[in-house]
Amino acid sequence: MLKLRSAQGIHSRMTFDYLDILKKEFDSRKRINQNYSLRAFARDLELSPSRLSEVLSNKSGLSEKTAEKVAKKIRLSPSETKLFVELVNKKHARSSKARQNAHDYLESNFNKNSISLDGFRVISDWYYFAILSVMELDECNGKAEWIAKRMGLD
Repeated sequence: MLKLRSAQGIHSRMTFDYLDILKKEFDSRKRINQNYSLRAFARDLELSPSRLSEVLSNKSGLSEKTAEKVAKKIRLSPSETKLFVELVNKKHARSSKARQNAHDYLESNFNKNSISLDGFRVISDWYYFAILSVMELDECNGKAEWIAKRMGLD
């Protein structure tokens, strides 16, 4: 599951997009099960496959209500859900006022200490935080081989 560990600084100059979150979640599920399909992802999100395909290809957007439902389905925390919904609203809200409010919220809350999307992708995988935790162990010698062996990684 995608977890945006610290929502304070995961976007890059307001180019971070809710589609990135959805695509990352799909990729994560596909890594776990290589047979996991877009159809299965749509089923899990309770969207039709054609609707999900249109959303992911940027041909249509999500409503705020659907964004909240999707955020719940991919198990985002309340702060991550707020970010996800505001990213959707910034792009697809029906009124210009709602789009502006979402833009203002994102600018005021996520334009501090930001990292690039590429930087976020590096640290968003589960093993990044696991490696940091293993490095705090007294017996850790700091060598990649020892850490990989301890974590069962290549």
